[in-house]
Amino acid sequence: MNRSAVVALFGKLSTRCAALAPLAGEFGFSIKQVPDIDSLRRLGSDCRVIAVLVETAGLEISGTEALQSIQNAAPSAKLIACRRFSDNILWTQLAGAGAFHDLHMPFDLLELRQAMGFVWAAQQRVAKVRALIPFPIPRRRAS
Repeated sequence: MNRSAVVALFGKLSTRCAALAPLAGEFGFSIKQVPDIDSLRRLGSDCRVIAVLVETAGLEISGTEALQSIQNAAPSAKLIACRRFSDNILWTQLAGAGAFHDLHMPFDLLELRQAMGFVWAAQQRVAKVRALIPFPIPRRRAS
């Protein structure tokens, strides 16, 4: 089983995989396309999904419901909500649904690099804490 760190592009964002791969590589991540929740679950069984970028516009369900479903499918992943300025959803709603960060679309590579840096820093903090604790930390399970 390959437990490499993967950033998943969910839904419509999956078409941008080739353009974002070099940027994720700067942090030691790879990019994978996941068009739906089932694909995300399968990816999580093969790799360590550390972040999921999801475009909240154009989903069949509301952005907050989508984030909650994605969080259930990949419980340890940081969710990055990609939204348009015209989207009728507030950051507080996204954060309440489990979003780690948000990007306004269209975003540039500098903004995405910053978001990947936030994910990388969070992973580093978790690794340091785990190294200090002499017993295993239970992982959060999907509900």
